[in-house]
Amino acid sequence: MLRKVFAQIQPEISSIDQMEQLRGPLEPFAKAQAKAIKEGSEGRRKEHQVDWRQRKKQTHDQAGLAVGLYRLEELVI
Repeated sequence: MLRKVFAQIQPEISSIDQMEQLRGPLEPFAKAQAKAIKEGSEGRRKEHQVDWRQRKKQTHDQAGLAVGLYRLEELVI
């Protein structure tokens, strides 16, 4: 009887072992998916997009104000 049970369980055990090997490489994707689902349910995604656009605009404005090493300005009197 135990051999019959073991024979039925053995394919499941080998399948679980194979899936366990994928756990490490796929864990970052699982975390990102869980975070996206959480933010989607909370409605934070739209705020994040606006924040991303504001940061991009700020970066562009700061780049325009920065004086680079090889920037040359001419003063005419």
